[in-house]
Amino acid sequence: MLQVVSATNYPITVVTGKGGVGKSTIALSLAHQAAARGRRTLLVELGEESYYSRVFELSEVGYSPTQVSPNLWISRWDAMDCLHEFILYYIKSESIYRLFFENKIMRSLIDGAPALKELAILGKLTSGRRKIGPPIEFDDLVLDSYSTGHSLTLLRAPQGIGSTIVDGAMGVQSRSIIETIKDSLFTRFVVVSLAEELPITETIELCDALRNEFDIQADIVINKWLDLDFDYKKIAREIEEQVELLRLKELTLFSQAWQNNYTDSVSRLRPLARSLYKAPWCLNESKNKRIAELLSNLIERVTDD
Repeated sequence: MLQVVSATNYPITVVTGKGGVGKSTIALSLAHQAAARGRRTLLVELGEESYYSRVFELSEVGYSPTQVSPNLWISRWDAMDCLHEFILYYIKSESIYRLFFENKIMRSLIDGAPALKELAILGKLTSGRRKIGPPIEFDDLVLDSYSTGHSLTLLRAPQGIGSTIVDGAMGVQSRSIIETIKDSLFTRFVVVSLAEELPITETIELCDALRNEFDIQADIVINKWLDLDFDYKKIAREIEEQVELLRLKELTLFSQAWQNNYTDSVSRLRPLARSLYKAPWCLNESKNKRIAELLSNLIERVTDD
């Protein structure tokens, strides 16, 4: 079973992958794992719309954590909300914040500032470990991050600022953020893929970039894994006996192609992964909040068998 990183304080798991591979379902499954172990777990999603509001049938998911099951909360982070909370923690005055940060000039500067939004999100994510800003009241953070390309942009922000700005608070904090992100004993990356050409190719490119740019080796989950325990000899005999000939031929060809796909996927992804896992194919996963909870007990390491 794929386990969420264990650490003394505020372990972080970042989940990413090509759009459409089931990234959010896997992120929720990992959050369920942590919660089941008694860890106060916050599952964070990014973006303007909430996926988990549909899963848990909530009217909305906002910045303030919403508890959805024992030990499990969900939250949707926006860069401006992260920045607002951080600044307000130090100036202690909402009116002063609004005076300086919600006027048109300052808003335009913030919107146009390179990498500021990415720094706000990653700064919040790593703040517990770095002991800066408001306290994080959770044991585990599971970030349902952007898809592959956008996630790389997110990570490159503190990397670029930290290497460009030698002195000053922004440079110091950027380097602190990236050090925490790269700490493999504290932060773990999970890349979700499918046994299909485009997701596999994108996963390989992402894992290469993570390793070459950040010295990060990610775990990889091949989602929608279909285990086919067919008795091929029996099927062959039935085909020879002309029993449902067409259907059995199609089934045999499909199963063989599927197994070949997975064998090829495993051989291509295994060298890149810190650990390689598989998650079984479940129908209607986006409509049933129980699916992710069930998957949390079914994600398995891919062996050499």
